[in-house]
Amino acid sequence: MKIISNELVGNSYSVHELVDAIEASYRSLHEGEIIVPQRVFSKTVDGGDYLYGACTDLDKERYIVLGSAYMPWMERQGKPIVQGAYMYFSFRTGELLAVVAHE
Repeated sequence: MKIISNELVGNSYSVHELVDAIEASYRSLHEGEIIVPQRVFSKTVDGGDYLYGACTDLDKERYIVLGSAYMPWMERQGKPIVQGAYMYFSFRTGELLAVVAHE
């Protein structure tokens, strides 16, 4: 299992490579190879909320689970107001392959 930061992603790929990957993902979504169920938002205090989401890539036999918190009160402390992580799994084995954390 790998833990990957936003900084590592930004330093490892060019903007062109990231745009190409996003375009390929949207193509796969359009072609039905990626399935995205409804996301769930859960309210919290002071106007914040939590987002829970997922998607399955049938072609690559992987799925992603997202947990993200929107915490507007963190801005007063000089900290990011959105924090969370994407967990990347094999749906054949259930193995956790990577965690991408955004800070």
